[in-house]
Amino acid sequence: MIEFKIKIDGLDSIIHDIEGIKKDSQVEIVKLLTRVGDRTAKTMEAEAPKATGKLSKSIKYKISIGSSVYRLEIFPDVGYAGWVESGRGNGGSPPITSLKKWAMAVGFPSKKIDALARSIAQGKNQSSGKPNKFVERTFDKLLESIDSTIDDYLKELKI
Repeated sequence: MIEFKIKIDGLDSIIHDIEGIKKDSQVEIVKLLTRVGDRTAKTMEAEAPKATGKLSKSIKYKISIGSSVYRLEIFPDVGYAGWVESGRGNGGSPPITSLKKWAMAVGFPSKKIDALARSIAQGKNQSSGKPNKFVERTFDKLLESIDSTIDDYLKELKI
């Protein structure tokens, strides 16, 4: 699974402020994380390649709450997403069945699909193994808007 982590500076103090003002602060914090998750997942769906649409439709987010930690995870929920983001590289081989489905979706002749999939998986087809940094692009686009989403939400709470 692809994992990018971003840290929002000052989030601890924001949570502290919400907890000091709102009786049901956990609900408010989850509402804020839901807004950020919705916005980020939609942007990642738009950035993801669309050969079959499976990758972009797999984008999900999950909110988890620990004793004093709130976590928002946004991720593509297909096994081959890491190969798309990072490219073929030097490590391992992408799943051939996923490569075959992709090749069919983009219109490769059926007689050549098996050979093409094996070629990509083995790293022989260098042009097809190039990274498509859709996750990285998502966060590059959203860093400023995540801040504004948080600011807008805090204004609504009158913090």
